Amino acid sequence: MGRHPQLSIAVDSELREELEKLAAASGRSVAEEIRHRLRLSLHYERLFDEQTRFLGYDLMSLARAVRDNSRFDWHEHPKAHEALTEAVRVWLEIVTPPEVQNAPWGPDDPKTLGRTLARSRRLRKQVAETQPAFDAAMRKIREEIAAQKVRGRKGRKKS
Repeated sequence: MGRHPQLSIAVDSELREELEKLAAASGRSVAEEIRHRLRLSLHYERLFDEQTRFLGYDLMSLARAVRDNSRFDWHEHPKAHEALTEAVRVWLEIVTPPEVQNAPWGPDDPKTLGRTLARSRRLRKQVAETQPAFDAAMRKIREEIAAQKVRGRKGRKKS
C-alpha cells in the first residue's frame, strides 16, 4: 500500500490485544485495522448527525438488553424479536420530536414512506448477500470460457 505519514499514539495493553485479535480475524495488519476503524468512524460521523448516531447506539443497547434478559439475540428467537420490536416502538415514542406547525412534508404519508424504505433496505441487503456468490460464479464461467479453444468459421481450432 505504500508509506503513510506516521501518527504515534499510546494504547494500553488491553486495547492493543483487542486490536491484534480483530486484525487477525479480518486478515489485516494492526495498522490496517486501525486505519479501517478510523475511516469507518469518520464515515459514520459525516453520514449521520449526532442524534441519529445516538439512536443507533440506543437501538444496539436495547438489542443487548433483550439478549441479557431473555438469553436470546433478537434474530434468534421470535419472542426476542417481538421484545425488541416493542422496545424500539416504545423508545421511538419517547423520543418523538415536538409537533412542528406548517412544516412541509413529502407526497407520501409517513407510514407508506416507512414501509417502502424498510422493504427497499431489505432488498438491497439481499442483493448484497448474494453478490459474492454471483461474482464467484461469473468468474468461474469466464475462466472456463477463456480455457476453451476458440473455433474458427470452418470448425478448425485456431492456433
